[in-house]
Parts: sequence; C-alpha cells; structure tokens
Amino acid sequence: MGWEKIGVLVLAAVLIIFWGPRALRAAKNAPKGTSEDWKAFLIPILLVVGFVILLIMSVR
Repeated sequence: MGWEKIGVLVLAAVLIIFWGPRALRAAKNAPKGTSEDWKAFLIPILLVVGFVILLIMSVR
C-alpha cells in the first residue's frame, strides 16, 4: 500500500471521528421543514429538470 492510500485512510478516519458525531447532533437538532418549505425546494428543482429535458429533446 502506497503512502497516498495510507494518508487518505488516515484523513478519512479523522474526518469520521471528528465530523461524524457533530453531524448527527446537527441532524437531531435541525428544524423540521413545513409543506411550504418543501414546495419552495421542489419547484425550482422541477423547473431545472424540465429545462434539462427540454434541452435534451431539442438536440435530438
């Protein structure tokens, strides 16, 4: 195993050890989304997906 792979493994382990518990705590304490929040999230996503489909169909 090369030094690069060992370095990546050490970096991944450090990231999991320090970032993992904080991410779990942040997920537990995060505010819950309402239906209005989900609409505000989904409408732009659907518009982008529709635009990409339109672009794909215009190239064919």
